[in-house]
This record gives sequence, structure tokens and C-alpha cells, in this order.
Amino acid sequence: MDLFTDHSAIKLAFPPLDLFRLPPSQPHKPATRLPLPPTGTSAARLFQPFMINPGIFHLSLDLKLVLSFAAVYTATVIYLNHFNATRQHKPWAFSKTFIFKALVVTHNAFLALYSAWTLCGMFYLIYSYWPSAAAEEGPNYYAHIAELCCEMESSTFVVLKSSTSVWEGGAGYLGWLFYMSKFYEVVDTLIILARGKKSSTLQTYHHAGVIVCGWAVMRYESPLGFVAVLLNAGIHTLMYSYFTIQTLGISVSMGVKRTLTSLQIAQFLVGLAWAHCYLFVRYKAPIEVAENTFNYDPAPTLHLPISRNHSSTGASYGKARKVASDGAITCLSDSGEVFCLTVGSIYLVPLIILFVQFFTKSYKPKKTETMPPKQQSPAAKEIHSLAPTNENPGRGSQNSLNWKNTTYLVGVPLVALISLLWVPLRIETVCFAIGYATLRAIVITAGYHRLWAHRAYTASPLLKLIFAVIGAGAGQDPIKKWCRDHRAHHRYVDTDEDPYSVKSGFFHAHMGWLLFEKPYSPHDVSTTRHVDISDLKSDPIVEWQRRYYFPLALLMGYVFPTVVCGLCFDDYSGGFVVAGCLGTAGELQGTFCVNSVAHWLGDQPYGIGKSPRDHPLTGLLTLGEGYHNFHHEFPIDYRNGVRWYDFDPTKWLIWTCYKIGLASNLRRFPQNEIQKGRLQRRQEKLEKECEMVDWGVPLADLPVMDWEEFQQQARTGCNIIVIRGVVHDVSSFVTEHPGGTAMITGAIGKDATKMFEGGVYGHSGAAFNLLDTMRIAVIR
Repeated sequence: MDLFTDHSAIKLAFPPLDLFRLPPSQPHKPATRLPLPPTGTSAARLFQPFMINPGIFHLSLDLKLVLSFAAVYTATVIYLNHFNATRQHKPWAFSKTFIFKALVVTHNAFLALYSAWTLCGMFYLIYSYWPSAAAEEGPNYYAHIAELCCEMESSTFVVLKSSTSVWEGGAGYLGWLFYMSKFYEVVDTLIILARGKKSSTLQTYHHAGVIVCGWAVMRYESPLGFVAVLLNAGIHTLMYSYFTIQTLGISVSMGVKRTLTSLQIAQFLVGLAWAHCYLFVRYKAPIEVAENTFNYDPAPTLHLPISRNHSSTGASYGKARKVASDGAITCLSDSGEVFCLTVGSIYLVPLIILFVQFFTKSYKPKKTETMPPKQQSPAAKEIHSLAPTNENPGRGSQNSLNWKNTTYLVGVPLVALISLLWVPLRIETVCFAIGYATLRAIVITAGYHRLWAHRAYTASPLLKLIFAVIGAGAGQDPIKKWCRDHRAHHRYVDTDEDPYSVKSGFFHAHMGWLLFEKPYSPHDVSTTRHVDISDLKSDPIVEWQRRYYFPLALLMGYVFPTVVCGLCFDDYSGGFVVAGCLGTAGELQGTFCVNSVAHWLGDQPYGIGKSPRDHPLTGLLTLGEGYHNFHHEFPIDYRNGVRWYDFDPTKWLIWTCYKIGLASNLRRFPQNEIQKGRLQRRQEKLEKECEMVDWGVPLADLPVMDWEEFQQQARTGCNIIVIRGVVHDVSSFVTEHPGGTAMITGAIGKDATKMFEGGVYGHSGAAFNLLDTMRIAVIR
């Protein structure tokens, strides 16, 4: 079956039977090729920093050693599982020490960082080699792509103009290190066993089998390994980061663990499907090889001449292509590569089954017994009738990943970012993307938020329609749902009923609440999200937008920017990727900052007790929504930045609409109440500061002393005086008195009120404050 009709077509066909033979052979390829680090750019040296020891390299590819290691590992696990069972699975003493925990944290953190480094290295290779495949935009384009994917280990390209293969350019180096890391990862099992737990069949099979698969990829230099390393490095970056956080004692939602397991299963399924594509794909090289349009050669970037690499193996080689009867080149060219695919398939199929069994056993929603409706009390029935309907029946009893939102909020922007490797950035497209994203964001703040959620002003039907259409393009749900969630946020702020409470964590408030489903029960009679949205239900424009939200979102979010950039700048791809996908992602992140950053950064000049805060930086990021403390105290005010110099373009837009007749009834909270709130907060702050200062013993707490007792103590040598009916002990101040000791000693045992208040010298307020710290009694 031809996928394309040009002479360099990609074809799908059954593989030649002579590829399936044992023992596998590769007569055109040396037994092993030692990957060497490049000596060129700093970026290349970052991902290939040192020379691999030849002895260790060849030893690692000894099949007897590999199988022996896997067998010893499996036997050790079986023995230690039995040993732990005899001890009733009690943790080993060492596992309770600080050193053990530190080693576990170090182990997990190292693997997380190493996996991230490998992932970056693989993307660097894609960045280095992809232009050589994409350079020819003519009839050979798809053959370029196919050859780059199928012939990673060969430098004798038929279509591509390159002097080095992907394998030589770094895939072999990164792949071997990743293969070596699989030997080290058996430490995971030892950690589990040291804690007295049982290592499951899944755990043991996974670690033993992946080592054998890694050997096959390296031994036969299979192109299948590239995608395997890419996927596994990405998953392990997330997985070991999670383990590190968990070991440090930081609470992580069960939904995260469930998501990681789902991603592991997904990587195996994708890897298995991708690998089998190699069996059936063929590509037709042109009879007359076209010149590379841009003469792109990654070798100058990687600085890895092919002769240098082959110095370790003794000779270069050119891959003997397997050419079918129709003249097309098969993607897998020898029995060694097919053998590698077979080993991987034999390993992955049981692994996927074990993972699915683990997933269903570990995360299957537990059945909860509920009282039948007819047995419920009348009061319970009444409360149940008020409970919100389940708008997402897919929710389980545990936090689970919302795949729709995750794909939209994470997957689409990630794919768009990767697409920038091929989609050129044009300044006019970028400027339009920023402007259009800003427009959509300000429509959310002025329309969704201040108009519909808080009814801070009245808008004309035309303005409502404009806000509804453009707001749909922002991709933040229909007005009705957005406002319902936001009103619930204000009503239940910082509680479990708050849909994006910052008390559940910064990430949860930012976007985690959208990525993970909350546990839900159809018989839940709590007051969660019970807010009045009757005004929204009666608004025809709100209902119209809800009914046609999806086509409106697609049209205004992606089609419109694509068409504008295409017609105006001849940049359709940039319009879709940059202005559509990335512009929407940026505008969404700005809105998310209101829920997270505005509840975390800044001060609280109007009210305390809740998390909302004011900060100019957040105001800048969110187009005025960052003055969040003011907003939560005075939510009906159409302004967030109440002072004239506060950056609040949303209030300026609303005010402009008011001036031109599109808006009316702009609501302002009374200035007296606003000022009162600020003064009360200042007073509270001042009172807290006063508590840090020594004001002396309060008068109410002082003992009472009569005049005779006062004079008696003065005669016995106590340096005490009376001022304003209070006895003060001035012993520590006699020698420090600015007016000299004679003046103060002359007042000992006397009432010195007149003298202190101006009879001799009019003392300052500081003197009165200092005197208060010396009081010891009150004269009766």
C-alpha cells in the first residue's frame, strides 16, 4: 500500500521472510563499535563528556555476563522475598537509619537528574539531525524522514547528505549509558526488600528483562532503541522525581502515582506499536538522488568525523540495504535488527499485562455502600435533591488523571513547543500571538470574571456577544461553568470546597485541579459548589455560548489566528502553532497565576485570615487581577487596582466601554469602607509591632504602695521617685541622667511630677517612654 504517490513514496508491506532467521547475522556490520565522545561544540560535549572505557564497553555486551547478571538478580530477589517472609516482613534495622534514607533520596534524585540529562541529549540529537531530513521539501521529503528513522546506525545514506549517522553522533553513546543505568536500577528492588516488603513479579521481571533488551539494542545497533530511550528517559524523569519527593516526606496525591503508572503503560504500548511499524515500512529512494536543498550536514555541529569513530573498530562500513522486489528499501535490513524487535516484543507483551493487572488492582475504585433513596430520611432526600449533578460521570473514588484536560493543557503546548524545531519563528507572527493572547486574557478578566462572575457592571448585548465569542477562544470553559467554579471559590475560599484552594498546594491551585479529578460520589450531600447561578441560566448569550462552545473555541482559538497569520504574513503554520497553540497556552498560564501566585505572593492591605494577596508583579502578569486581596474583600467593585497608579488594564477597558456606551452601572465599593479596611489593617500591623516593644509593666498589673512605705524604702537606699502617682525605680539611670546626678538624686523619695513636666525641665516624649519602663508600683 502506497502512502504517497511520488517516486520516493513510503510503502507498507509485509517484511521479507529471509529476515526471520536464527542465529541473527549482520555480515555488513562489525560486532561492536565503541561510541566516542565528540570534541566539538560545548553542547555536544555536555551530552558526551568522557571517553567510554573499551574494556567495560565490550564486557557489557558479553551475552553470557548479561544473562548471568539477570539470573543472579532474579535468584537473589526470590531468596530475599523468602527471607522477609520468615521475618514477617519487618523492615531491616538499617532501613530505619538516617543514612539509609539519605542514600534512598540520593539514589532517586540521581536517577531523576540522569534521566532528564539523557532526555535532553536525545532531543539535542533530534535538533541536530532533523534539519538534514527536512531540508529537502521536494519529492524526497518523506524518504528523508524514513531514512533518518530507519538508518540511525548507518552513515552511508542514500537520500540524506550527512557524513555521520545518528548512532555515531551520540545515540550510541547515550544509549550505552542508559543501558548501563539499567544494571544500577536494580537498587530499586534492594530498597524495597530492605524495607521488609515483597518484590513483586512485575518488579523482578521488569528489571531483569530490560537489561536483556538493552543488550540486544546495543549489540545489533537497532534503530528501535532511540524511541525506547527517549520515552523511558522521559517517564523516569517524572517517576524518580516523584520518588525523591515522596522519600523526603512531602505529601503527594495518589492521583500522581496513578498517572505515572498510566504513563508507564502508555510508553510500553507506544514503543511496541512504533517498533512493529519498522517491520512493515519501506521507502523508495529516488533513482537520481536529489541534492540537499540546504546542504545541511550535522557533522560540523557535532564535530564527529566518521573516520574518528571507526578508529576503534578498524574499519568503516556501509549498511547493506535490504531492497525489495518493488525497489523499495526495507526499514529493518537484517536478521539482527529483527531479532532485536522479537526480543523486545517477547519482553513487552507480558510486561504490559503485568502492569495492567497492577493498575487495576491498585487503583480500582472501591465500592461504597449507600442507602437506597427510598430508605433515606425526608431531610436527607431534600438535601440530596440540592446536590449538584455529576457533570463528569467518569470520576472515580480516588484522584485520577483527567486525560482530556491533560491533553489540552499539557500535551498540546508540548507538541507545539517541539514543533518549533520545524516551524520558523517570524517576528510578525510572534507579535500577533502576544497581542491576540492578551486580548483573550483581558476578555476573560473583564467579561467572564468581573461582568458575569461578580456582576460588577452592566454590559450591552453587543459587548456581551463580543466577550462571549472571544472568551470562548481563550479555551477556559463556557461562561456558565467558569463562573460557577469562581463563585464557589469565593464562597469556600481556602477550604476543601474551594475548587482551586491554595491550601491544597501551589500546583493544585495553579492547574492541578484541572489535571486531576476529585473523588466524587453521586450520593454526596455536602454543600460543595452550591452557588447561585440563576442569573447565568437566564442570560441568553451565556446559554448560547454554552451550546456552541466547542465550535466557537476551535474557531476563535485556532482557526482565526491561523487564517489571520496566513493571509497577512503568509505564515499558516506559525499562525496555528505560535498564535494558536502557544498563544492559548500562555494566556491560560496567565489566568492560572491568579489562582496560585495571587494567593501566595504579596501583602494583605485590606484583610487577613484568608490567602488572597496584592502584588504589582501579579497584577502585571494577570492584567490587573493581581490585586487579589482587595478583590476578595470588595468583590463587587469593577476595579481590582483601586489606586490610580495600579496596573489594571481591565478596569481601564471597562471604563472605556462605559464612556462609549457599551457598559453602564459601574459598581464601586464606598471609598469610606475601603479606607476603613486599609486603616484597620494598618492598626492591626501596628498593634503587632507594639507587642514587640517594651512599654513597661502595665499600670493595671502594678502593685499598690502607700506613701509611708514609699518613703521608708527611699530612706533605706532605694532610688525611687514618684511621677504622676506612679513609683519609678531610677537606680539604673542615675548616672546616665543628661542633667547630672544631683538633679535626679535630689528627687529621691519625693513626688517629682512638677519637676519632670516642666518645673525644672520639660522632658520629651522619649523621656516619658523611658520612664514607663522603670515603674514598679502605684501610690495609693
